[in-house]
Amino acid sequence: MAVCLNFIRTSVRARIVVAALGGLFLQGNDSIAAEYRLAPGDTIEITISGAAQLQQKAVLGLDGTVSLPVMGEVKASGLSLSELRSKIAAEMPNKMMRQRTGEGRELIFTILPQEVTINIAEYRPIYVSGDVAKPGEQVFRPGMTVRQALAIAGGYDAMRLRTDSPLTQLVDSRSEYETLQIQFVQAMLQVKRLKSELGQPADLDETALDNMRIPEGLLAQISAVENERYTSRTNNLKKEKEYMERRISQFDSQISILSDQQQKEKEAMQSDLDDLKNLKDFHDRGTVPITRVMDAKRASLVSASRHLQAMAQLEQARKEREEVVRNLAKVDEARRDELLQELQNANLQLSSMRPRLAALQQKLLAFTGSVRSQSLERSNARPEISISRKTNDRFERIVSGENTELLPGDVVEVALRID
Repeated sequence: MAVCLNFIRTSVRARIVVAALGGLFLQGNDSIAAEYRLAPGDTIEITISGAAQLQQKAVLGLDGTVSLPVMGEVKASGLSLSELRSKIAAEMPNKMMRQRTGEGRELIFTILPQEVTINIAEYRPIYVSGDVAKPGEQVFRPGMTVRQALAIAGGYDAMRLRTDSPLTQLVDSRSEYETLQIQFVQAMLQVKRLKSELGQPADLDETALDNMRIPEGLLAQISAVENERYTSRTNNLKKEKEYMERRISQFDSQISILSDQQQKEKEAMQSDLDDLKNLKDFHDRGTVPITRVMDAKRASLVSASRHLQAMAQLEQARKEREEVVRNLAKVDEARRDELLQELQNANLQLSSMRPRLAALQQKLLAFTGSVRSQSLERSNARPEISISRKTNDRFERIVSGENTELLPGDVVEVALRID
């Protein structure tokens, strides 16, 4: 058992040397490790030689403490990495650890303070604000300079010299102006279509249309839509009137047939009534039995009923024809009222858009001049860079240049000044 423990301790010592050399190699590349003080938000990595299951990363909390395996809570804020290692070496007691091998055997060994390796896994981020293209948070890398942070932030952006950028306002106004132009042209073509449907002169204001500067493709598309709408609505109106005219023609034929039928039924009814009268006379003379009189009476009733039915059908057909005739007369009138209302709305829309277009034109001219003026100003802009850094629980402002080396948590503030 002693031999086994010595072998394990020897192998652990070998791993410690390798880990220590690796740690020294990493630390040699860390240009700020010697003077940098840990602060809340930093992430440290703890490695215990021979105990991979205990390796972990821990973030310093707001109170400056960090939770370490074996030792528990440790106050790390304000300490350099070497000071934290010394503190752990001084305070950490020897611990007996158990480790199970792949064969299922359990090994017991002691963790010594020097077997614990601590490195910084991730620093607090830095922040860039002011006249840059992409202000915000950036991941800190050891040896990072202001120039590198500005490159990540997209470089200087002089358009942030003013809160309301004329360039932004120019783009917004131009987009609004172009959209309003398209709406204006649509309304113009709609007015032309409505006048054509009303049979009024439909001349298009070519000068106003040229001033809109609408792309030819888009103008052709809008014109095609209005032409298609005109054709569709005209065809629908024509089909509706043709349908009503066919109905009137059908009713005319039906009325003619019913009139003939009603006349025939009337003649048949009159004939049956004459026969009934003659048979009654013969019956009164005693030459015809009563049964023949009764049969003639029933026949006259049937013919009278058929005559009344024919008259009712004829009257119903005439009423339905008159209804269709009235609807046909109303189609053109109702359609004209609808077109006049649409034309009025389109003209009102054009009237409301004209002053808006004129106002936007003035704004575009003003913003264009402002952007040109500001472009000349930007050529003389010079950057003023300062760093806000927390030192000993207080923030200090440091005037810097592009080659100044940064520390975790720094806030780089950029301001472009006009000479």
